[in-house]
Amino acid sequence: GGGEPRPEGCRARVAAGGAPCAVRVWYLGTHEALFREVDTMWNLLSDEFRFTIVRLNEQGIYQPAQMQTESVRNEGQGSQSPVWDPAKRLGFRVVSEAIMDVQPAALKLRLMLRHEIAADAGLLLCTIPAFACSAFVDVPLPIVMYAANPATAQVPYSQFHAWLTLFADLAEDPKNHLVVSNTWSQAQFEYQAGISLPMIRVHGLYTNAKHSVDASGHHSTEVLVYDRTSPLLACVLQALLESMDPDRSGVPSRFVHHGSTDREFKTFASFAAVVFVPGDVEQMAFYEFYSTGLPVFMPGDPGRYMWPRLPGMAMSKDHACGKYTPWAGTWELRYADGLGEELSIDCSGRAKLAGGGGNGMLRPLERMDERGFSHCIALGWRGRRRLGRRLRLWASQMQAARLESDDPCEGSFAKAFGGGAHEPGAAASSGSGARRAAEAAPAEPSLWDHDIFASVAWFLEGRLGGPSRSEHSPFNIGSIAAVREWAAVMDYFRYPAVGLFLSGAELVVALAAEGGSRLRAANREMHSFSERELRHSLRQWRSVLGEVIP
Repeated sequence: GGGEPRPEGCRARVAAGGAPCAVRVWYLGTHEALFREVDTMWNLLSDEFRFTIVRLNEQGIYQPAQMQTESVRNEGQGSQSPVWDPAKRLGFRVVSEAIMDVQPAALKLRLMLRHEIAADAGLLLCTIPAFACSAFVDVPLPIVMYAANPATAQVPYSQFHAWLTLFADLAEDPKNHLVVSNTWSQAQFEYQAGISLPMIRVHGLYTNAKHSVDASGHHSTEVLVYDRTSPLLACVLQALLESMDPDRSGVPSRFVHHGSTDREFKTFASFAAVVFVPGDVEQMAFYEFYSTGLPVFMPGDPGRYMWPRLPGMAMSKDHACGKYTPWAGTWELRYADGLGEELSIDCSGRAKLAGGGGNGMLRPLERMDERGFSHCIALGWRGRRRLGRRLRLWASQMQAARLESDDPCEGSFAKAFGGGAHEPGAAASSGSGARRAAEAAPAEPSLWDHDIFASVAWFLEGRLGGPSRSEHSPFNIGSIAAVREWAAVMDYFRYPAVGLFLSGAELVVALAAEGGSRLRAANREMHSFSERELRHSLRQWRSVLGEVIP
């Protein structure tokens, strides 16, 4: 009330029984599933809106549904032995801010807007990464963001504060509507930017798949195992199944890893249930499975969510050499001060600098430190004499940091650096298995999402000043207390009828419970929840579009 009356637009025409509003949308983002979610939901409002979408980028598009697994024949045994390589087999890659270069998209948009919009209205849509929305700054059209993942994903570390400040300004502009897709992202954006954004659930209707049981109660007895890290769990569950009484009623007939299927959602929906092993604290595949009504079972051990895990870290038996498998190899350390040297680590954890620079033993820290380092090594010590290097290391990308402290295995990262005011000699390594180049500036991490649990990656920690409602950072889920606090906003534990299990035996018993009636009850409860939430989400989207389209 009190302001100037809003000029009549196409929605008044629609209300009078006229044609729907013709809306031109300029879209920028890299996550196809999120884009398809928006496109599908908006098209359900065709009584009021008709959309023409112009994509501003073809660069960096991320389609997890197209991840491929490959089986490599073991010639010695004549069997199929899966070999998992995160870069080649699953489509995961370490990416930098270059994966979403907003400058060409921003220029392309501004050139397009020199011409008159051939529609009733125009709006700007951005998804993952949220940083893509920065391309729309100062464009006189409303911005609709639909995002997940941290606000700082794919943003250079040195620009965190500047970007978060800009993001807060975008959120406060009344012409814009910044929305997140799940409760985790809602809490994490609040932690980072101090703003509580509205949340509209993911429904995954674009899968065009539904799980159902026929009138006679017949359904498949095979259970899908969706695990992007490796087929190991599926093999373990199958081995457990084969050790049981074959005449026991209700138990699954087989566990099938998703890599052994055609990866079509209609195929997934035909299974009796899915064992979903999450690769992040919020993951589109979970919502896609849930929307089909396929009963979902998930690990309930809090420790499973405490440590980020790398797709591809599980290796075939022929390649493994013990607990130091991820470390074994020769690494070329390149420090920011120009020093370079080779570090060799064998399968027993023994480490050696080339040229007689020192020997040592790789040791795990008691807990991951605040920079994500998990192991330490003191090289070349003789008594109290320092002959070599003191390092902390991180296996996932084999990063190393050269320390100033007497003992690299004691205390926090800042303490190990002798106070941490100036972090000297940060290093990256290359060689057998290395994936990153040396940093020009030692204190800046330069790894981005998709290599570990993207939403909790330590190097994305960044927030504006001010109080926080959480005791623990969502980027340091390194304790049971932190998991318990943040589990309250993980949809895995909020959605009804999701089964949790602590062991393979408990899972098999749950799947066989009451002759399959438990699965049928779960299916009904999931469908009921999805239908109710779908109606609510459509009302939310209609409200958002009603605000940005006159």
